[in-house]
Amino acid sequence: MKKFARKCEECGEVFNEGFCIEGGETYYCSKECILNNMSKKEWKEMYDNGNSYWTSWEDEEEYEYYEDGTEVEE
Repeated sequence: MKKFARKCEECGEVFNEGFCIEGGETYYCSKECILNNMSKKEWKEMYDNGNSYWTSWEDEEEYEYYEDGTEVEE
């Protein structure tokens, strides 16, 4: 089964590219999911301060979820 790095806090989608919020406190797969949880102004302030950014995970050792959303057990 294919593995993914993170799981969206809003929609539950698993992904290897997405938004990291507050140094990894929360992850979102899209702007739409972010804006379902905070205002555009709040998100812009976080983005401008470096507390929200788009990133990708390529190291498979960091992959925490299977494609069905279940967690990978070590």
